[in-house]
Amino acid sequence: MNNIIRFNRTERSIIISLLFIFLCLVSYRYYIVYIHDYTSLRQTTDHKTNIHTALQQRKENTIEKYKTTQLNQTKTREKEASKPAKKTHKKPTTKENKKRQKQVNNLFAFDPNTVDSSSLVRLGFRSYIIKNMLKYRAAGGHFKQKSDLKKVYGMTDNFYVKLQDYIKIKPKVALPSAYPKTNKSDFTAEKIDINTCSFGQLMRLDSMETKIAGRILKYRDKLGGFHTINQLTEVYQLSDKQLEKWRNNLSISTVELPKTSINFATEEELANLPYLSRKKARVIKNYINQHGKLQQKDDLKPIKILDEDLINKLHPYLSYDDSFLVPKATKLD
Repeated sequence: MNNIIRFNRTERSIIISLLFIFLCLVSYRYYIVYIHDYTSLRQTTDHKTNIHTALQQRKENTIEKYKTTQLNQTKTREKEASKPAKKTHKKPTTKENKKRQKQVNNLFAFDPNTVDSSSLVRLGFRSYIIKNMLKYRAAGGHFKQKSDLKKVYGMTDNFYVKLQDYIKIKPKVALPSAYPKTNKSDFTAEKIDINTCSFGQLMRLDSMETKIAGRILKYRDKLGGFHTINQLTEVYQLSDKQLEKWRNNLSISTVELPKTSINFATEEELANLPYLSRKKARVIKNYINQHGKLQQKDDLKPIKILDEDLINKLHPYLSYDDSFLVPKATKLD
């Protein structure tokens, strides 16, 4: 048992060193908490007390100085009041007279709807008020009465009262329209030929839009002319309902429609027809190359890609008689 508890010299030195360090730490903590902090707190409290005392003393000195000054001023006023008053008439200087005269001359009659920016500057308007007025007029605004000027951002009541007597608003005169309005009902009895009509004639139709009228004329040029009124339904965004509304006011004249030779036309020429696509034109040319020339409309019916409705639409623009392609001098019997 004695051998277990016994320490050698090195171990005893380590234990003693540790105990010494522990005692130093405890002593340092005691110094910080109870001695150093107390001394610092006391010094801070004394410093604050000194500052408060100095401020209080300065305040009292200022109050005392103010009272002395007020007393001296009161005595001075009493002395001046006891003296007899001197009657003096100060004449206005030349500069003051010119300034007043200039202020009076700056005001002149003006119309806020037509006055320019330089005149507004002469009237005394500030730059941002001028900017707001011109912006309001540029947007289509119109001053109908004097009080409307008060609505301009930046306009004060005092400045408005100063200008009120000089505001002269002229009555707005309606300018004659470049295109006088016409009553479309006056043209209800007029028949409009869709093959010869102009843009203005189309616009006489009830509820006709400019874009629709333009598309009708463009489509007519592409076809080379209409052969039936029902072709108007092929115009983009022109409905059957609109056509029925206008049908009684429309007519169609017989015109010579441009015809394309179906037997001699190239694939590209056939594809330029309004009802044929490139694919359908190729099928027609292949069919002609295989089966020979077409003599009449019914010869197109065996081509499965073409329905009867499409054949009927194409017929007025196709030619099956190719004799006109051969010069008279070489025409065969």
